[in-house]
Amino acid sequence: MTSKRFLLILIMLCLFDLVCVSLPKGDIPDKSVLNQSNLNSSIIREQFPSDLSFKTLFQENKIYHYFHYGKDHPFNFSAKTFELINACWLADASMLAYVRDNNYVSHQLTRSGFEHVKFFDESGTQCFVASNAQGVFVIFRGTEPDEIRDILTDAQIITVNENKGGKVHKGFQQGLNSIWGPLFTQIREINSDSNKKFWFSGHSLGAALAVLAAARFQDKTAVQGVYTFGCPQIGNRDYAESYTIPIYRIVNNNDIIPMLPSSIIYDHIGQFIYIDNEGHLHNAPDTWTEISSKFDGHWQHALDVFQIWKNSNTDIIPNDNLTDHAPILYSIQLWNAYIDSVK
Repeated sequence: MTSKRFLLILIMLCLFDLVCVSLPKGDIPDKSVLNQSNLNSSIIREQFPSDLSFKTLFQENKIYHYFHYGKDHPFNFSAKTFELINACWLADASMLAYVRDNNYVSHQLTRSGFEHVKFFDESGTQCFVASNAQGVFVIFRGTEPDEIRDILTDAQIITVNENKGGKVHKGFQQGLNSIWGPLFTQIREINSDSNKKFWFSGHSLGAALAVLAAARFQDKTAVQGVYTFGCPQIGNRDYAESYTIPIYRIVNNNDIIPMLPSSIIYDHIGQFIYIDNEGHLHNAPDTWTEISSKFDGHWQHALDVFQIWKNSNTDIIPNDNLTDHAPILYSIQLWNAYIDSVK
């Protein structure tokens, strides 16, 4: 690749980000919500994978040590604001949802303190419900690149009426419809037997399904919150304004999926938590902070790509708009931010 062509790609990517930055950021949470306690001095920062190939970043991961902090840093089921440790737990759970081996997933969850795990898989939509005496995780799997049904779901971008008000992405609605019957029966049964707190989450397509599912759950007092990672835009402004459940919308630097499908028709929902190119978290950052971080992220990734290509390794994903969408990067960035926030 010539230096002129390389520079042209960088300029085009930066211009794309300038167009796609969303100005409305929602309510700004108190900075204190980013501060946690109980840091175990023995824990260390996670290292980023040296292999930045598509296979490493986006295929199911059975090597990562899920919930490795669980014993010393438990999930706060009663939280009423954004908490970094909760983001860590739900990011790991959302990445775990991509693993197709249910026995493996169950083992990771039960060894981390969950007592019951149930799986749902209908017409290309997958979800698991994990519960213990304190609360419940409802976690949706995101888009699988080798699943044509997932691609078709993402592609149906026209909006349709949703029963809770406003219009939503047709493909996301149909994906949730295919699994909603048995899923709703299960979560309603759990809710009728206790006062457990429900937390919904997912990555990518899974994040969109989590937002829709939480809103449909009739007993909204039991839905404590929703964490989304790399979530696309889901519905129009009417739907966004009618949404009352707390949502914490986490976006990793140049992740392209939150820029889609279109800000002309769609609006984002919830508090915007932005991870910049250095791994720092920002509550609803101003436009310049976001743009400058995006540019720096593009530049650093371009340098990394150039260095790896020099070593005759062409497996790396050349565009960080895609790389930054990887679920493992969300998990690592949030865990490292958690450690930094309590030092």
